[in-house]
Parts: sequence; structure tokens; C-alpha cells
Amino acid sequence: MEVARELLKHGAKLESANNNIPTPIIIAAVKVYVEVVRELLKHGAKLGIANSKGWTPLNEAAVKGHVEIVRELLKHDFKLKSSNKNGSMPLIGAVSKGHVSVV
Repeated sequence: MEVARELLKHGAKLESANNNIPTPIIIAAVKVYVEVVRELLKHGAKLGIANSKGWTPLNEAAVKGHVEIVRELLKHDFKLKSSNKNGSMPLIGAVSKGHVSVV
């Protein structure tokens, strides 16, 4: 966490240069780095940017059952209805994987 905070303090980019590299918020959401997600959100990380699969941080967290990450993302006005490039919404992803706690 300290490294992420220091990098942000010195102007680290919050978005990737291309679609083949996930954004830091997507990586933190997938790895369940709750404090890093909070810090990135505090610094204005964009939640609507998708990875190469077309998934946003909310899609990734929901389908993997990362409840705490889902809660953090939803606190920051992220649209619950956001869908990936296949049209699958986070709720559908969570249900299809049996993550009742996310629902």
C-alpha cells in the first residue's frame, strides 16, 4: 500500500496506455487489494474503463465474489447496470458463479 501511495503522490497514471494492459483499479479489484482500491478511488481512478475482455472493475470483482471490493466500487457511484462487451452485467456474473454474498 505504501508503494502505491508514494507512486500516486508522484503522479503515477491511473489508466493504462492501451487496452491490453489492465488499469491499476482492475488489477487491485482482481487481487482483492481493498486499501489500494480505496486509494485509487480517492485519487480519481476511472471505473468505466474496461480491460481487454471488456470487463470493468465491478464486473471483475462481482464475478470473482469479492464482496468488499464490490461495496467500495458501488460507494463511488459506479453504475450497477454496467455491462461487459458481451452484455453481461455484474449481477449476472455474480449469480452465474454462485456468489450470493455479492448479490
